Amino acid sequence: SAPTDLPSLSPQTAAPVSQTPTNLALTGLASANTECLNQWARKAIDGIATGGNRYEGCNTPGSFIMVDLGKDTLNHIDTVIIKNRCDCCGGRLKLFHVEVLDADKNVVWSQYHGGTVGNCVVKTFQVNGGEGAVGRWVRLRYDDSYTSILHIAELEAWGYRFSVPS
Repeated sequence: SAPTDLPSLSPQTAAPVSQTPTNLALTGLASANTECLNQWARKAIDGIATGGNRYEGCNTPGSFIMVDLGKDTLNHIDTVIIKNRCDCCGGRLKLFHVEVLDADKNVVWSQYHGGTVGNCVVKTFQVNGGEGAVGRWVRLRYDDSYTSILHIAELEAWGYRFSVPS
């Protein structure tokens, strides 16, 4: 759920652009440490969570996918939603961290999910218990102790965008 008040940002720091929560990932730039079988990272932020449209990473230790919500922007991120693939193998998605990072890629919020996420399951993570966090990047990464193919249908980052004056 969206907060009733926006984070306090001074006019010298940033100015609110919209008070309507949106999926900021749709206009972001996705990247990952691996991409396999022509299942590119950008497929995880295209708004299509059906069929075989998905991101798929190779079977690599420390697999992750992340979205850059925009250079020279501040984003108040309330909710991160992970939509797992529906066609098969949903149980591979487990033992992962969902993170919000600042412009320097320092983690400002993180939540660990130790269980398995099945086929077609949608997991919702309330950032800071619904209070949100300000960041530029949203990342899903496997725990260092787990190696498997990372694949998801969608990575969504819901919140408010702020522009930074030049």
